[in-house]
Amino acid sequence: MKTGPVHPVDEMLPAGMLFAFGLQHALVMYAGTVAVPLVFAAAMSLSADVATTPVVTINWLPSAQTMA
Repeated sequence: MKTGPVHPVDEMLPAGMLFAFGLQHALVMYAGTVAVPLVFAAAMSLSADVATTPVVTINWLPSAQTMA
């Protein structure tokens, strides 16, 4: 095992920061998935409901099945 100074990239963050960064990552992934259909729907003059319904169903259905 290496016993020298640890490079900042290899440091282990505290649990609170790990949780906060993980939550931020999950929210950004979901927002990125929803943003693309909204942009295209606006370009095609569709309503936001029509654009995001399939995305929300596809994203949350596997999660609901895993939790059951």
